[in-house]
Amino acid sequence: MEIFLAKNELITFEGDARNLTLTCLNGTVWLTQRNDPTDHIIQTGASVRVNRKGRVVVIALNASNLTLAAPRAFPRISGVDRKHSCRIDRTPCCENRKWRSSLG
Repeated sequence: MEIFLAKNELITFEGDARNLTLTCLNGTVWLTQRNDPTDHIIQTGASVRVNRKGRVVVIALNASNLTLAAPRAFPRISGVDRKHSCRIDRTPCCENRKWRSSLG
């Protein structure tokens, strides 16, 4: 599945997203996941595999194209793409201040 995010847009995964691999085709994104003290900056050509259950938030630091690959169905969905079980929030992150505190 390929996703485009404009600068400051975010995508949120709920549920069990373990083994989801996010690859940045171009641009730069920031990935943070629940109970993980390390945040990840993913630049063009780099990939990160989600290794924990719980909320995962990806924010585009600039306009970015991403691919998402998972060995099983994506986690629970609401929002734009119900087929792939992800939630896409098109609110710029500077206007969506609750997302960071909701990671738990």
